[in-house]
Amino acid sequence: MNHRIILLGTIFSLSIVFITKTIGQSHSEHANGVGHHQADTELPSETGQSAFAAIAEIVAKLEGDSNTDWTTVNIDSLRTHLVDMNELTLNASVTTQELDARTIQFRVEGTARTLSAINSMVPRHAHMVRNLKDWDIVVNSQPQGVTLTVSTSSTDEFVKLKALGFFGFMTIGAHHQLHHFQMAMGAGH
Repeated sequence: MNHRIILLGTIFSLSIVFITKTIGQSHSEHANGVGHHQADTELPSETGQSAFAAIAEIVAKLEGDSNTDWTTVNIDSLRTHLVDMNELTLNASVTTQELDARTIQFRVEGTARTLSAINSMVPRHAHMVRNLKDWDIVVNSQPQGVTLTVSTSSTDEFVKLKALGFFGFMTIGAHHQLHHFQMAMGAGH
C-alpha cells in the first residue's frame, strides 16, 4: 500500500511539474507571439468570395512584377467581367434542344444585367472555342439573349457536348485566367 501511495504521489508531482511548465511555456510563448498559437498566426489562403479572390490574385501578381505599368491596369474592367460570369452562371435561363444526331442548340436568355452578360460573353467565348475545337458554332442574337448552335461530325464529340451542356461549353479552354490577367492590364472586355 505504501508503494501505491508513493507511486501515486510521484505521478501527481510529475503531473503538476509538467502542467506548470506547459502553462508557463504557453504564457511565455503567447507573450512572444510564438508557440502553439503560431498556427493561428498563419493567414488563410482563401480570400473570400471567388470574384474577390480572383481580383486579389491578379493584384498580387501585378504588385509582384516590378515591370507592371500601372497606367494600363484596369481592375474595374476585370470586376465587370467577373460580374458577367456570375450573372451568366447563376441567372441565365438555358433551354437545350437536339436538332439532329450531331447538332445541339442552346437558347440562352435573361433580362437586364443577365442579358448584358449573355450578349457580352457567349459570342466571344464561342469565337474562342471555334479555334480550339473542330465544331461548327453559330451564335445568333435574340431579343432575350442568344441561340448557340453547335454541330460536330464525331459521335463521341456530340456525346461529350451533350454531357457538357451550355455551362460546360462555357468552360472549354484554359484561357480564363490569362483572359482575366489581360483584362486587368487594360486589354479590354
